[in-house]
Amino acid sequence: CIIINNKNFQPTTGMSTRDGTDVDAINVENTFGKLGYKVKVHHDQTVAQMKKLMLDASKEDHKNNASFVCVLLSHGDEGVIYGTDGPERFDTLAKYFRGDCCAGLVGKPKL
Repeated sequence: CIIINNKNFQPTTGMSTRDGTDVDAINVENTFGKLGYKVKVHHDQTVAQMKKLMLDASKEDHKNNASFVCVLLSHGDEGVIYGTDGPERFDTLAKYFRGDCCAGLVGKPKL
């Protein structure tokens, strides 16, 4: 389980600080931890950093995993999610987990 918790944004984005998001991140971390997931929390990620996290996760060995969870806590809009430096299309981040990019998760639930 990967959690990206973007709270603080560069002024050029026009996005405000997401007060209260740290509590959400802790709750999500605790919930998935209790469900047996190995949880990694990443704070204040740029678009490039989010893409690298997705790429790295897609290349991990998932053969012993029953599912994969990625929680994005950030500002967003229709079809986009914000890194701390600006927006990125959601489908650009999700593509790393398609069958042609992540064979280890084929046929497994991805949340």
